Amino acid sequence: MQEPYKTMVIIAMCTGMRVSEVLALRWEHIEFEAGAILFQQGVVNGRIGSVITEASNDYIPLDPEFAQILRGWIGDRSSGLVFPSHVTGGCYYAGVIQ
Repeated sequence: MQEPYKTMVIIAMCTGMRVSEVLALRWEHIEFEAGAILFQQGVVNGRIGSVITEASNDYIPLDPEFAQILRGWIGDRSSGLVFPSHVTGGCYYAGVIQ
């Protein structure tokens, strides 16, 4: 499996995030020092909005080994989408990933 899809799948498997939440994930939502990821947004039809339910708007623990995978993906970025589209720089459409 090619990148970025491989890392997207790892994130979904390790966190239980929906595809729409993975696509809207921002580096600002990942707190490496605190060891947590904030579920805050999702993508619907290419637009970022609030998560589906209030219960989804929460922190989840960030396993140290999983954090290493993310640190390998971050490169020189410190903000913005974790997975910006290589075509538009914005969000991927979920249908492409699913």
